[in-house]
Amino acid sequence: MSPSPGSTCRPSPKKAKRKIGFIPDRPYLYEKLTGLEFMKFTADIYGVPGDDFSGRRPPPCRRFRWRTGSDELIESYSHGMKQKLIMAAALLHEPEVLIVDEPMVGLDPLAIIMVKDLFKRLASAGVTIFMSTTP
Repeated sequence: MSPSPGSTCRPSPKKAKRKIGFIPDRPYLYEKLTGLEFMKFTADIYGVPGDDFSGRRPPPCRRFRWRTGSDELIESYSHGMKQKLIMAAALLHEPEVLIVDEPMVGLDPLAIIMVKDLFKRLASAGVTIFMSTTP
């Protein structure tokens, strides 16, 4: 629907993107970065203010028990570890809407329980979640 003539409502793609998190089934990650570098990069993209990752883990990383201090390149991560990293990155800016494609692919049973619990808590907190899964 287009704004009515004379309306002050203007499309704002940047504002919309800051409200949306996306978790793909096959994440594209910059394999030559460490997980910490990727999280810093993501924080910069979303304009997450003043998050200094040295010495502490942002809340999304703690949820997935992901250690940001690792010097390992992303290319050395397992598929499940990459999936946890992309989930943490998608939640870093606290989106209002989360789009998720096959979130359980490659995760171990404990991680699946953790992700399901996380989605329930996010939904209870008012986050809209669109999820695509295969039965």
